[in-house]
Amino acid sequence: GKKKLTGHMAASRGFRAIVYNDPLCPEAPQAYLLQGDCAFLAGELVSSEKAYRDLIQYRPETREALYAHAGVARTLASKPYRNGIPHAVALEIEQLLLECEKARREDKELDRRATEAAAARDEAKASILLAKAQFHLKRGTRRDQGAAIFLLKDIVGKYPGTPSCETSSSLLNRLGVTTGGDDK
Repeated sequence: GKKKLTGHMAASRGFRAIVYNDPLCPEAPQAYLLQGDCAFLAGELVSSEKAYRDLIQYRPETREALYAHAGVARTLASKPYRNGIPHAVALEIEQLLLECEKARREDKELDRRATEAAAARDEAKASILLAKAQFHLKRGTRRDQGAAIFLLKDIVGKYPGTPSCETSSSLLNRLGVTTGGDDK
């Protein structure tokens, strides 16, 4: 009879079943990637390479396809070659790794954009608190001054590096309050 599938090869076949009838289904990119990963771990390099190449062919626009380039390169580099790795295969691995580098640069760009968005979000939150603190300071009562100091310290603690943090620190200094946590 047939040999029973276990471990990574069984998982690989399970992921292959997802895309067998519909290679364009929403789960396909992840299924192809996991199929390739599991087949690789099971030592089934031909199956692994095929899954990665299918992902690149059917869903080239996905982030998973970029990961599949690295998978194909790893699989090709792991195959046993009689007289060392053939020149054409070495060139293909280099080309696949160049695609991976391009993706890594794109990820850095995404990281930069996300960092900028987070900084803008933090400044927006801090500016709301700063406006409240300035309102309390304009009212001028002792209670309002205490509320303003609380808000200004909150900004300095939670939103360092923002323009509102600089303004808050300056206001606290004018009020004679240190930002190290102890009031004068």
